[in-house]
Formats: sequence, structure tokens, C-alpha cells
Amino acid sequence: MKSLFVRKSSLQFLTDPLRQKVQVSGTALDIRSLTEQPLQTKIRIGFNNVKETLGKHFYGALALYIAAMGCASYWCHKFLPLIPLALLTPALFLVTGVISILVIKHIQRRQFEEAFPNALRTLTGAVTAGESLHHSIVFTGHSLDNIVGREFKNMGRKLTLGHTMEDVLMASCQRFPYQVFVFFVLALRANTSRGGQLKNIFKNLEQVMNNNQTLQKKMNALTSEVRMSAKIIGALPPSFLLFMKYITPENFHFLLHDSGGHMLLMYVAGSEALGMLIIWYLMRKVRG
Repeated sequence: MKSLFVRKSSLQFLTDPLRQKVQVSGTALDIRSLTEQPLQTKIRIGFNNVKETLGKHFYGALALYIAAMGCASYWCHKFLPLIPLALLTPALFLVTGVISILVIKHIQRRQFEEAFPNALRTLTGAVTAGESLHHSIVFTGHSLDNIVGREFKNMGRKLTLGHTMEDVLMASCQRFPYQVFVFFVLALRANTSRGGQLKNIFKNLEQVMNNNQTLQKKMNALTSEVRMSAKIIGALPPSFLLFMKYITPENFHFLLHDSGGHMLLMYVAGSEALGMLIIWYLMRKVRG
């Protein structure tokens, strides 16, 4: 669902950069525009979300990551002595750091998509039973032990301590900057300001989510061959390099210790990265 008919005043809980990006045509609101943020904001929110996801293990994981990257930099420098260690170490930290954050964000997205429908059903049941929105959020948080349940528990605790609904919803949008959750937050915000039948809205949202999950499964089935081919192609160069180390050591030595071999390695790495980038772009276009 890409659009929703709401009033501009129901977006006051969003931050200024988000409100400026809202695309309004008459009374139609583009939900996708609410998830678009400046790069600096994305980095800050992404780091906070990674820290929140890892929880008490964050600093231990960070220390282990730094130690592992230090050892990996030294090991890579032994095989690529022509590349200065002062250049190799930051590049390795940057590449592996970005990959790690993307993997954690992907895991968090999957956990959210698996847990949010159940949270929505629990919240709908509490609202249908006659509970207030505040108590329904608290009940949902205490009923679920997953990433969404912990966020609802945090929302309920903030509301109990006296935080306004707008501040709580804004913080939750930063924790889960996904279109379906933004739609959910807009429904809560509109209900607290003007009233309405939350039960019907939640049921419609649940139906939309079920349809999206069905469509996602079909799309994954259709693109499974392409994704598997990309993984195999990506694994070929390092596998072949490891194979060459034991079968033809002289060629392996040429690649790692000769300037011509370094040029060949850089060409292979560049073409591999370009191919993966093209595949990623095409897959993203398919996902819409």
C-alpha cells in the first residue's frame, strides 16, 4: 500500500526532515516518502538500531570485531605487501563494517516482518476487548518476547512515565523505519487526535501485510535461481585462488608478489564488484 488519505496535521509527530519529504497531492500521502531520510540521519539511526539489536552484547561484539579486523589486516598485508598497511586496514574496516551493518539490518527486518503481524493481532484483540490504546500497547509488549514485543514494552513504559504519544511514536518510527510500521504509526496518531475505529484499520492493515508476504514468497521463488547464481559466481574467484595456492604455487606467487599479478587481481576484483552491483541493482528494481 503506497498511499493513504490523511490530513497534514496528523504528521506533526514526525521530525522536520521527514515532514519536508512528505509528498502531498490534494489529500493523498505517499507513505514511501516518509521512509526517505538524509544519509547522515540514516547512518545515525542505523548505528543506534544495530546497538539496540545487539543489546548488552554490543561492546563485546565491537571489541571482538576490532581484534579480528586487526589480525585480518596483518594477514592480508603479508599476502599483499605492496599495499601499505595504513591503506589496507581502513579499507578492510570500512568494507567489513558496511557488510556487517547491512547483514544486521537484514536480520532485523526479517525478525520484524515475522513478529509484527502477531503483535498487530494481539493489539487488535486488546482494543476489541475494550482496553484503551495505552493499556493495549502495554499488554502487547508484555505478551510478546521478540524484537517487536520489546519495542511495544518500551513504548508502554514511556507512556506510563508521562511521555507524549507523539514522542513515543517518533522514536518507534526511527527504530523501525519501514513503510508498514509508518502506516501503523499514522493510524495510531490519527486515532489519538481525532478518534476512530482502530479495530477496522488494524484488520485492514493485517490483510495488506498477509498479501504482501504472499507476494514476497512468490517473488523469492521466481528469483531464487538468479540469487543462487550470483552467490556461486561471487564464490568462484576466492575458491579458485585458494585452489591455485596448492595446485600451482608459482602462479599463486605471481599473483600476490608481482606487480603484473596485482594488476590482474585488481581487474578481477573490480569486474566482480561491478557484476555484483549490477545484479543487486536489477534485483532491487524487481523488488520495487
